[in-house]
Amino acid sequence: MAQWADNAEPSLRAIADAQHSRTQELLAEAGFEDVVAYRGVRWDIGEDLGPEWAAASFHQAIPDIDAVPADHEIELAVPDQEVELAPLSSWSTARSVAKVFAVQYADARTGWDALYGVMTAKVPVSAVFSTPETGLGCLTESEVVVLGRPARVNAKWTARRGMNEAGDTYGDRDSNPW
Repeated sequence: MAQWADNAEPSLRAIADAQHSRTQELLAEAGFEDVVAYRGVRWDIGEDLGPEWAAASFHQAIPDIDAVPADHEIELAVPDQEVELAPLSSWSTARSVAKVFAVQYADARTGWDALYGVMTAKVPVSAVFSTPETGLGCLTESEVVVLGRPARVNAKWTARRGMNEAGDTYGDRDSNPW
């Protein structure tokens, strides 16, 4: 396996470089200097709760999750946080798509507490690796793939506590305000 990786690395690097270069050309031709992008995320409360900045902002706003009544949601805004992105991360230029991802994953199980929401970032064009037109990315999700780097984000979180009395999960997609 290691030998295959050593042999493939120059080709993979060439593909990645070509994809990034074409993305830069396309965005420059369109006159973009930056792209507003959104990312939906979810963490279970009581577990790791994601990165330190998310956990700190959550615990500052809601110091005792057990004091929050079941079948209840609390919203909190976290402006201007610096986050470290993965080497490549998927974002969307459509806020509604990011909301679907956040709520979809928050509704995946029953009987638990969750923190979910949407991060918003102004991404410099130089950090956009690809779009559906230039390589990686899903057209129907308005996806942009962003290179890993520190990023300044604004976040709007919803903390969800437990299930309702009927035992249903939250986020009924027919009545969800997102």
